[in-house]
Amino acid sequence: MANPNFPRGFQLYSNDGVRCVLNSLPVDGANPTSIGIGDVINLVAGGTAERGSAAGSIDQIGVAIGFTDSTGSFLSSVPANTSATVSYAPFFGTKFLVQTSGVADASAVGALADLVVTGDANPVTGVSQMELDSATIGTGTQFRILGKDPESNWGEANVRVIVVADTYVGNTGTPTI
Repeated sequence: MANPNFPRGFQLYSNDGVRCVLNSLPVDGANPTSIGIGDVINLVAGGTAERGSAAGSIDQIGVAIGFTDSTGSFLSSVPANTSATVSYAPFFGTKFLVQTSGVADASAVGALADLVVTGDANPVTGVSQMELDSATIGTGTQFRILGKDPESNWGEANVRVIVVADTYVGNTGTPTI
C-alpha cells in the first residue's frame, strides 16, 4: 500500500529516554508568516520566534508544539502578524518524524536534507505542512536522516523519516547520535 500524502510537519519521535524540556518564546506581532504545530521555528533578533525556512538556516531552534495568546488561551496556530507565545521542543537530543516531499529510499539513511515549506498550517487543525525536501537528500544541510517510520515504505513518495537537526542555534555541525 502506498504511503499516504498527509504532511504533519515535524513530530516528536524520541529523545532516547532523556526528558524533553519544553521552552517558550514570544512571537512578535509583526511576524511575517503563520506558525503551526510541527513547524520548525527560528530564533530571530530581539529573542522572538518565527516560522523556519529552507536552505540551512542556523537560526533554527526547535519545533512548535503549542501556542497561547496574551490572555493565556490556547491557539491552534499563530496567524501572521499576531502576537503570541510558542512552546517548542528544542532540537538538542531530540528525534523527529517528518514526511518526505517525494520519493526516498534506504540509501537516504545518514544523508542530510533540508525542509521545504509547502504552505501555511492547516487552517482547521493548525498542523504544519512542512516536509523534508526529497530533492535535497544528500545535498542539504539541515536534517540528518536516521531511518523511517516502520509503517512507511522506502522507494515511494511521502516516506515518514526519522531525523535529527544537524545545524541549529547552539550547534553548527553534526550532533552526536
